Amino acid sequence: MKSDIDRKSIVSSEKALDGRTTRGERNRQALLDAAYDLIAEGNLAPSSQEIAQRAGVGLRGIFRHFGDMEGLRAALDERTTSQGAAQFASGNRAGLFRERLLHAVEQHAVAYEDQGNFFRAMQINRWNSEVLRKSYDRDNHRLRKDLEDWLPELKSLSPHRREAVDTAASFEACVLYAGISSGGSQFSCAGPGDCQIWTDFYAD
Repeated sequence: MKSDIDRKSIVSSEKALDGRTTRGERNRQALLDAAYDLIAEGNLAPSSQEIAQRAGVGLRGIFRHFGDMEGLRAALDERTTSQGAAQFASGNRAGLFRERLLHAVEQHAVAYEDQGNFFRAMQINRWNSEVLRKSYDRDNHRLRKDLEDWLPELKSLSPHRREAVDTAASFEACVLYAGISSGGSQFSCAGPGDCQIWTDFYAD
């Protein structure tokens, strides 16, 4: 009899633990989704209170599941980096130089448009976040290598001219080309004029 009671008690405890674990995982994902959605909607620096309120989770949940806001930024950065890398890695990379150049500009415009608010949030918040400073440097390095995959000819450029090409291909430059403000119009930096800018940097 006692053995049966002990087994029932263990099963009951395990079910309760599983329930708490599942609820904790749901709350963690809700907080991550809330931070993602707020930034995507244009709130580029959501507070812990705003994130918790959107998630429907107590404020202490952020510190329970992520340690602090920097831990939440790290988890969110992992998600957005994965999405951004997939977007930049796609596209038609075949053809002559001019064709590949246009395809690269178009693909950058699409990715920058889709991820624009996350790039802006990184620019605004990286000065007080070690996670975002490292992410910014890593993303710039990754985009540089990806551009070489589009245009292997870039490897023959002088360091000064290559730096100019990377600057022209950056998010900041794309915003200037498009003439948009934060949260404003659609990106339009894939036109012939902008393609010519890249070509001018490449040309001898």
